[in-house]
Amino acid sequence: MDFSTQPASVAQSKKDSVTFSGLELSGLSQEVLQVVEHFNIKNPILITLSYSSSVGSLFTKQDAELIIETAPMVRQEDNQGMIRKMLETNNRLCANPFMSMSPFCIGWRYQKQLAYKTYWTAIASGQKKSYKELEDAALFEKTVDGYILMAKAVESFDLREVDFKEGPQRIFILGENEQSSRLALQKEVISAYQKQTGEVPYVFIVKDAGHIVPLDQPKAYNFILNLIARKKLPKDQRIFSVDNEGQLSPIELY
Repeated sequence: MDFSTQPASVAQSKKDSVTFSGLELSGLSQEVLQVVEHFNIKNPILITLSYSSSVGSLFTKQDAELIIETAPMVRQEDNQGMIRKMLETNNRLCANPFMSMSPFCIGWRYQKQLAYKTYWTAIASGQKKSYKELEDAALFEKTVDGYILMAKAVESFDLREVDFKEGPQRIFILGENEQSSRLALQKEVISAYQKQTGEVPYVFIVKDAGHIVPLDQPKAYNFILNLIARKKLPKDQRIFSVDNEGQLSPIELY
């Protein structure tokens, strides 16, 4: 599914009916549950990809028994530590009521909004190839707004801080060629999950795949999903390398 703020949803909407006034991750999680309820899906398996790990973090065991975390985003700008630190420091400072209207904080909010606008306008422009409806100026602006709202909603998110004991079981699918600092953070999440739950999760490292695993290696990704859906996961090992032919090779994660 596509969230309401994503280009596919915006493109299918009437331009006058799309309004984004704000966004919380809880709102996006409710969209998922509404789809599950509408189609009367029993025992859903939820699959995240990249930033949607932030939405998956809100689901309970009552919502789903299993979440498949595909190349999860651990935190925003997880491959750029300096930018992340600046975001955290300045956001925290300007959240102080005594500082919020200071020239620095007014300038910070303006510059941050401008940076978001510039970056996501470029991303939305690339979406015009897939969604011709976005040639309409109003729908294009809604797409940019949707991207910005999602980026702001995950500014303080950190997957390592999720209470995994209260959430669904997790299975992790990672790309072998993931950006190194992001992969290191993903491994920290797996370690946190193991410490909290006392359970070694299934982890699949897909060969020759980068961050967007399903696009880089669709055959291997489909093979893993079938193993999970058909409940044919190996019993004696939990961490594997997977090639494009679906060949599983036990490996050490650390």
